[in-house]
Amino acid sequence: DFVYAFFILQACWQHYHTIAPCAVCSVNHNLFQTLSTDVKLTLYDFQLAETSQSDPESATQTFNYPCAPVSDSLYPKEAFSIGEERDGENAVEGPVEDRDECLNYGSNICNQRCNTPGSYECSCTSGFRLSADGKSCEDVNECLTSQCSQECANIYGSYQCYCRKGYYLREDRHTCEDIDECSQSIGHLCAYRCVNTPGDYQCACPEYGYAMSPNGRSCRDIDECATGTHNCSLGEKCYNIQGGYRCLSLNCPPNYRKVSDTRCERISCPNYLQCQNSPQRITYYYLSFQSNIVIPAQIFRIGPAPAYSGDNVIVTITEGNEESYFSTRKLNAYTGAVFLQRQVQSPRDFLITVEMKLWRQGKFATFQARLYIFITPNLL
Repeated sequence: DFVYAFFILQACWQHYHTIAPCAVCSVNHNLFQTLSTDVKLTLYDFQLAETSQSDPESATQTFNYPCAPVSDSLYPKEAFSIGEERDGENAVEGPVEDRDECLNYGSNICNQRCNTPGSYECSCTSGFRLSADGKSCEDVNECLTSQCSQECANIYGSYQCYCRKGYYLREDRHTCEDIDECSQSIGHLCAYRCVNTPGDYQCACPEYGYAMSPNGRSCRDIDECATGTHNCSLGEKCYNIQGGYRCLSLNCPPNYRKVSDTRCERISCPNYLQCQNSPQRITYYYLSFQSNIVIPAQIFRIGPAPAYSGDNVIVTITEGNEESYFSTRKLNAYTGAVFLQRQVQSPRDFLITVEMKLWRQGKFATFQARLYIFITPNLL
């Protein structure tokens, strides 16, 4: 038997469709078209009045379907589930089933994501955008609009912020924070002072008396006496100390004459007793130490030159040691030494007089050393 039936294919926005037997369509905003089994697949918005098979003229339920044009080229027929045909009729069996076109056609349809209910629509994952062909995905260069505070590296499907030298990336993975090298490496970067700068650091030296070494980290003392940057007069001697200088005058006492920049010699000796008690020679010495010197510290040695067998010396401090910072000690029969025995906490200048009495061949001879001692601050 030949059974002739009319079918309506409804192509809705969700791309579902079914075959409804004995359907009646009415106009809703746009045109509609009743199709037979050779479905032309050109549909618009319509209302489907579903009727019972026994009474085609009476509508039992009304469905509103927002519909869109459909064509074979856009939507393969395999995308749809058609109701089973029994006894020459098509009947709807259960809910309409979506076919996953992406499983059937794979990358021929979309480059990344594709399936939607009832059909397919290409989309891309985060970090990509859909190309003009509607299928393939191309990488998005997030660095063009990123929130990186410094540098941005575009990578496939994403981006990464990174920082310049001297900065680190914060927990938000976008912001660069300056590294305080000075606080992280106390005492290891600079000899005197470390100054943090944006993305870097600089070593600094004391304002006066020092200059930066070529290595950019340590400070070297400026010898103002050698460079001529002192203000000593012509009659004064410039003596360089750590971080500065001193202007010193060498004035020989009466009955002495100046024989060099550091020495005075006795001119005459009217009697033996005066010769025995007055120094035969006065010599000036200049010593400089930092305040952190380890004590006790031997700072000066004195003795006859040349020394002979049978020589014996006695060494004492006669002036300038009222606070007992210094002491003397005999090292051997013909050598004595001066020691700094107390810590000097702050910069200070001393002038002490050290007297050596030499016993040689039954006679005493006296020699005097005047020590200028400069204690400088421990800055470096």
